Amino acid sequence: WRGDLEAIYIEDFIAKPHENKHAKDFNFEAHQKNETKPELEDFKRTIADYLSYEVGLILKNQTPPK
Repeated sequence: WRGDLEAIYIEDFIAKPHENKHAKDFNFEAHQKNETKPELEDFKRTIADYLSYEVGLILKNQTPPK
């Protein structure tokens, strides 16, 4: 992250609630501009990770959290 400070540092203002309906949102994600588009491989990897997690729980006789 040291090479790309602009990706993790945001200087912004938080408006008063009557000025902006999102004024209570202090999350970094609300102000971060993410222009990356997920690829099919990202989706496949996420599904594979989730299924591995579920199968691991089954093999350990645990139930996944709801």
